[in-house]
Amino acid sequence: PRLSELRMPTLLLAGSDDQKFADIAAEMAPLIGTHATVRLVEQAGHAAHLEQPGRFVELVLDWLGGTP
Repeated sequence: PRLSELRMPTLLLAGSDDQKFADIAAEMAPLIGTHATVRLVEQAGHAAHLEQPGRFVELVLDWLGGTP
């Protein structure tokens, strides 16, 4: 219930094949507001960071403003 109090940029990252957590990320984003960014790791499930580590890092670095 306090998600709207977040003032810092927030990355909501989930595997595209993990429908439960992809849906949760989509539901959380509007509750957080303009500070929220949703990114899905394609062809990855619940352990997206292990299943697609390169793509996971690319998405995080892109969100942070870096380059892979």
